Amino acid sequence: MKYLQPYAAACLAAFALTCTHAHAELLTFNANLDASQVAGGSDSSGTGFASVTIDTTLYTITTDVSWTGLSGPVDRSHMHDGLPGQPSTETFVHEVIDGNSPARTITDGSCTDWQSIYPACAPASSSVHNFLDIVAAGIGLGYGFQDFPTLLNAYESGGMYIDVHTEAFPEGEIRGQLFAAPVPEPASMGLMSVGLIGLVLSSLRQRRGHVAAQS
Repeated sequence: MKYLQPYAAACLAAFALTCTHAHAELLTFNANLDASQVAGGSDSSGTGFASVTIDTTLYTITTDVSWTGLSGPVDRSHMHDGLPGQPSTETFVHEVIDGNSPARTITDGSCTDWQSIYPACAPASSSVHNFLDIVAAGIGLGYGFQDFPTLLNAYESGGMYIDVHTEAFPEGEIRGQLFAAPVPEPASMGLMSVGLIGLVLSSLRQRRGHVAAQS
Protein backbone atom coordinates (compact mmCIF):
# COMPACT_ATOMS: atom_id res chain seq x y z
CA MET A 1 0.00 0.00 0.00
CA LYS A 2 3.02 2.29 0.17
CA TYR A 3 2.58 3.29 -3.46
CA LEU A 4 -0.78 4.82 -2.52
CA GLN A 5 0.77 7.32 -0.12
CA PRO A 6 2.05 9.84 -2.72
CA TYR A 7 -1.34 9.86 -4.44
CA ALA A 8 -3.20 10.32 -1.16
CA ALA A 9 -0.90 13.24 -0.37
CA ALA A 10 -1.61 14.80 -3.77
CA CYS A 11 -5.36 14.50 -3.20
CA LEU A 12 -5.01 16.18 0.18
CA ALA A 13 -2.95 18.95 -1.44
CA ALA A 14 -5.69 19.53 -4.02
CA PHE A 15 -8.28 19.73 -1.26
CA ALA A 16 -6.12 22.14 0.71
CA LEU A 17 -5.65 24.32 -2.38
CA THR A 18 -9.40 24.89 -2.65
CA CYS A 19 -9.87 25.44 1.07
CA THR A 20 -6.96 27.87 1.32
CA HIS A 21 -8.44 30.01 -1.45
CA ALA A 22 -11.85 30.00 0.20
CA HIS A 23 -10.35 31.27 3.46
CA ALA A 24 -7.78 33.69 1.99
CA GLU A 25 -6.53 36.32 4.43
CA LEU A 26 -4.67 38.50 1.92
CA LEU A 27 -6.34 41.16 -0.23
CA THR A 28 -4.41 42.80 -3.08
CA PHE A 29 -5.16 46.14 -4.74
CA ASN A 30 -3.33 47.62 -7.74
CA ALA A 31 -3.10 51.05 -9.32
CA ASN A 32 -1.69 52.53 -12.52
CA LEU A 33 -0.36 56.01 -11.80
CA ASP A 34 -0.32 58.93 -14.23
CA ALA A 35 -0.91 62.68 -14.38
CA SER A 36 -4.52 62.48 -15.60
CA GLN A 37 -5.71 61.23 -12.20
CA VAL A 38 -4.22 64.07 -10.14
CA ALA A 39 -7.08 66.08 -8.67
CA GLY A 40 -5.13 69.36 -8.65
CA GLY A 41 -3.91 68.92 -12.22
CA SER A 42 -0.58 67.80 -13.66
CA ASP A 43 0.99 67.74 -17.10
CA SER A 44 3.71 65.23 -16.23
CA SER A 45 4.57 62.45 -18.65
CA GLY A 46 5.66 60.21 -15.78
CA THR A 47 3.93 56.95 -14.98
CA GLY A 48 3.93 54.43 -12.15
CA PHE A 49 2.44 51.29 -10.69
CA ALA A 50 1.42 50.42 -7.14
CA SER A 51 0.46 47.18 -5.45
CA VAL A 52 -1.02 47.05 -1.95
CA THR A 53 -1.54 43.84 0.02
CA ILE A 54 -3.65 43.82 3.18
CA ASP A 55 -3.42 41.00 5.70
CA THR A 56 -6.86 40.95 7.32
CA THR A 57 -5.67 38.71 10.15
CA LEU A 58 -2.42 40.43 11.13
CA TYR A 59 -3.74 43.94 10.30
CA THR A 60 -0.80 44.89 8.10
CA ILE A 61 -0.55 46.76 4.80
CA THR A 62 2.37 46.11 2.45
CA THR A 63 2.88 48.64 -0.34
CA ASP A 64 5.15 48.60 -3.38
CA VAL A 65 5.26 51.64 -5.66
CA SER A 66 7.41 52.15 -8.76
CA TRP A 67 7.59 55.17 -11.05
CA THR A 68 9.53 56.43 -14.04
CA GLY A 69 10.05 59.64 -16.00
CA LEU A 70 9.10 62.14 -13.29
CA SER A 71 10.26 65.76 -13.34
CA GLY A 72 12.74 65.29 -10.50
CA PRO A 73 13.43 63.51 -7.22
CA VAL A 74 10.42 62.17 -5.36
CA ASP A 75 10.15 63.63 -1.86
CA ARG A 76 6.82 62.11 -0.81
CA SER A 77 4.42 59.35 -1.75
CA HIS A 78 1.17 58.96 0.12
CA MET A 79 -1.69 56.51 0.35
CA HIS A 80 -4.93 58.45 0.83
CA ASP A 81 -8.65 57.95 0.98
CA GLY A 82 -10.48 59.69 -1.85
CA LEU A 83 -12.73 58.96 -4.82
CA PRO A 84 -11.43 59.07 -8.40
CA GLY A 85 -10.69 62.64 -9.46
CA GLN A 86 -11.42 63.98 -5.98
CA PRO A 87 -9.01 65.24 -3.33
CA SER A 88 -8.53 63.25 -0.15
CA THR A 89 -10.72 63.87 2.91
CA GLU A 90 -7.52 63.23 4.92
CA THR A 91 -9.29 60.50 6.92
CA PHE A 92 -6.52 58.09 5.94
CA VAL A 93 -3.00 59.36 5.25
CA HIS A 94 0.08 57.14 5.16
CA GLU A 95 3.56 58.18 4.02
CA VAL A 96 4.86 55.40 1.80
CA ILE A 97 8.43 56.56 1.18
CA ASP A 98 9.39 56.95 4.83
CA GLY A 99 6.63 56.61 7.37
CA ASN A 100 9.04 57.10 10.28
CA SER A 101 10.43 60.49 9.25
CA PRO A 102 8.89 63.85 8.35
CA ALA A 103 8.34 64.28 4.63
CA ARG A 104 11.04 66.38 3.02
CA THR A 105 10.94 68.61 -0.04
CA ILE A 106 14.26 68.64 -1.88
CA THR A 107 15.03 72.12 -3.18
CA ASP A 108 18.47 71.61 -4.74
CA GLY A 109 17.21 69.09 -7.29
CA SER A 110 19.84 66.53 -6.34
CA CYS A 111 19.43 62.96 -5.15
CA THR A 112 22.91 61.69 -5.99
CA ASP A 113 23.31 60.02 -2.62
CA TRP A 114 19.70 60.15 -1.55
CA GLN A 115 19.82 57.08 0.69
CA SER A 116 22.25 58.65 3.14
CA ILE A 117 21.65 62.38 2.64
CA TYR A 118 17.91 62.46 1.98
CA PRO A 119 16.29 59.44 3.65
CA ALA A 120 12.86 60.59 2.47
CA CYS A 121 13.86 61.22 -1.14
CA ALA A 122 13.99 58.88 -4.12
CA PRO A 123 15.20 59.33 -7.73
CA ALA A 124 12.88 60.41 -10.54
CA SER A 125 12.74 56.79 -11.74
CA SER A 126 12.74 54.42 -8.83
CA SER A 127 10.61 52.34 -6.47
CA VAL A 128 9.81 51.98 -2.79
CA HIS A 129 8.67 49.19 -0.48
CA ASN A 130 6.70 50.00 2.66
CA PHE A 131 5.28 47.91 5.49
CA LEU A 132 2.61 49.25 7.84
CA ASP A 133 1.68 47.44 11.04
CA ILE A 134 -1.66 49.02 11.92
CA VAL A 135 -1.68 47.63 15.45
CA ALA A 136 1.81 48.94 16.18
CA ALA A 137 0.86 52.37 14.81
CA GLY A 138 -1.38 52.73 17.86
CA ILE A 139 -4.14 54.89 16.37
CA GLY A 140 -6.83 52.22 16.06
CA LEU A 141 -7.47 49.44 13.55
CA GLY A 142 -9.25 51.87 11.25
CA TYR A 143 -6.07 53.96 10.92
CA GLY A 144 -8.22 57.08 10.77
CA PHE A 145 -11.43 55.34 9.81
CA GLN A 146 -13.98 54.26 12.40
CA ASP A 147 -12.83 50.65 12.38
CA PHE A 148 -11.03 48.05 10.26
CA PRO A 149 -14.11 46.91 8.28
CA THR A 150 -14.71 50.55 7.28
CA LEU A 151 -11.10 50.82 6.14
CA LEU A 152 -11.43 47.64 4.09
CA ASN A 153 -14.63 48.93 2.54
CA ALA A 154 -12.79 52.05 1.36
CA TYR A 155 -10.29 49.88 -0.49
CA GLU A 156 -12.88 47.49 -1.88
CA SER A 157 -15.12 50.31 -3.15
CA GLY A 158 -12.31 52.09 -5.03
CA GLY A 159 -12.03 54.86 -2.47
CA MET A 160 -8.26 54.75 -1.92
CA TYR A 161 -5.39 56.05 -4.03
CA ILE A 162 -1.62 56.55 -4.07
CA ASP A 163 0.14 59.67 -5.29
CA VAL A 164 3.77 60.68 -5.81
CA HIS A 165 5.09 64.20 -5.14
CA THR A 166 8.03 66.17 -6.51
CA GLU A 167 9.35 69.73 -6.12
CA ALA A 168 7.71 70.76 -9.41
CA PHE A 169 4.39 69.18 -8.38
CA PRO A 170 4.08 69.59 -4.60
CA GLU A 171 0.41 68.55 -4.71
CA GLY A 172 1.23 65.38 -6.61
CA GLU A 173 2.81 64.67 -9.99
CA ILE A 174 1.12 61.32 -10.65
CA ARG A 175 -1.70 59.44 -8.95
CA GLY A 176 -3.44 56.10 -9.22
CA GLN A 177 -6.72 54.79 -7.87
CA LEU A 178 -6.46 51.41 -6.13
CA PHE A 179 -8.74 48.61 -7.32
CA ALA A 180 -8.97 44.97 -6.30
CA ALA A 181 -6.57 42.76 -8.23
CA PRO A 182 -8.19 39.94 -10.26
CA VAL A 183 -8.14 36.59 -8.45
CA PRO A 184 -8.95 33.09 -9.76
CA GLU A 185 -12.66 32.31 -9.64
CA PRO A 186 -13.66 29.68 -7.05
CA ALA A 187 -14.95 27.52 -9.90
CA SER A 188 -11.54 27.69 -11.57
CA MET A 189 -9.84 26.65 -8.35
CA GLY A 190 -12.30 23.77 -8.06
CA LEU A 191 -11.59 22.64 -11.61
CA MET A 192 -7.87 22.81 -10.91
CA SER A 193 -8.31 20.56 -7.90
CA VAL A 194 -10.54 18.14 -9.83
CA GLY A 195 -7.95 18.00 -12.61
CA LEU A 196 -5.18 17.21 -10.14
CA ILE A 197 -7.23 14.46 -8.54
CA GLY A 198 -8.01 13.05 -12.00
CA LEU A 199 -4.30 12.89 -12.82
CA VAL A 200 -3.69 11.11 -9.52
CA LEU A 201 -6.37 8.49 -10.23
CA SER A 202 -5.09 7.97 -13.77
CA SER A 203 -1.56 7.41 -12.48
CA LEU A 204 -2.92 5.05 -9.84
CA ARG A 205 -4.69 2.94 -12.47
CA GLN A 206 -1.51 2.78 -14.55
CA ARG A 207 0.50 1.75 -11.51
CA ARG A 208 -1.97 -1.02 -10.68
CA GLY A 209 -1.82 -2.30 -14.26
CA HIS A 210 1.96 -2.32 -14.14
CA VAL A 211 1.98 -4.25 -10.85
CA ALA A 212 -0.58 -6.77 -12.20
CA ALA A 213 1.51 -7.36 -15.33
CA GLN A 214 4.57 -8.17 -13.21
CA SER A 215 2.72 -10.70 -10.97
